[in-house]
Amino acid sequence: MPQLVLINHLTYREGINEIGDFVGVFPDKHIFSEHERNIFNIVQVSGSVESVKAAAKAAEPEQVIAYKGDGQWRKLVKDPKFPVRYEDGKFKPNISRYLENNGILVN
Repeated sequence: MPQLVLINHLTYREGINEIGDFVGVFPDKHIFSEHERNIFNIVQVSGSVESVKAAAKAAEPEQVIAYKGDGQWRKLVKDPKFPVRYEDGKFKPNISRYLENNGILVN
């Protein structure tokens, strides 16, 4: 089972990343150090490393200057350091997590 590495409260940096941001994926045989286990959330998921990478890539938004949030196009003001997060068993895009990206509508 692949192991996801996610940002936790110790690696969280305001304005740079958010708790739950997806940092990387490792095979189940990878052994994390105690330090790594302390500073990241390590989550085992089903599938293969390749399928997890593909799912994360599919959740990444296209590189555009605007994104469609809540059915409306909004200007991309802040580009997140990590494009996706793992939440509720799914990869989700991070763009709308930044308040700067939720206000300016694009006509």
